[in-house]
Amino acid sequence: MSKNRILGKDERYVDLTVDELRAEFDDVLGLWKDFVLKNDPSLKFETDYFIQERSLFEIIKRTDKRKVYYHVFHKIQYPEINEIKEVGIIAYWINTLKPFSVVNKNSPIYNSPNERLALTLILGTISSLYKKKYGTDKNMPNLTEDAEINYIYYFKYCDVSRESMIQFVEMLASIYNVGMEVINKK
Repeated sequence: MSKNRILGKDERYVDLTVDELRAEFDDVLGLWKDFVLKNDPSLKFETDYFIQERSLFEIIKRTDKRKVYYHVFHKIQYPEINEIKEVGIIAYWINTLKPFSVVNKNSPIYNSPNERLALTLILGTISSLYKKKYGTDKNMPNLTEDAEINYIYYFKYCDVSRESMIQFVEMLASIYNVGMEVINKK
């Protein structure tokens, strides 16, 4: 989110500007396109998959509102919540609002594109923290295929709150030994 956006004097939520919203939209859309290229480059927009732009804008707004919540109630400087919390919030809203749909039944991401994207974003964030702690030449061990399947199932079918998603991401990061101590070292 924009680093130069400030809250009003009364600490009430101030909407993102159109430019800030568009920049964030483009960032998330870029993550989706990278995800599609990695998982099924044959997919074509508006033929094989669709994007609910309204839902994507809503994800951006709700993530920003949660950052304001952390600023007001937990005294975490806006917009600087840690990567773990931010990716947990984004993953929660992607899983909840499901802005991406794949209609090509032959695609490996057909059944759960939003959940797979959410897991990819989580693992990418943890991997980045892992490299920060252990060096850029060290790769984080991959999850087993069974673990990925179980997490995707969890995202798709279980009732997950924002807080439990953040806790899940924090727990997963701690398994790789890149918990809060790495984040707080910034």
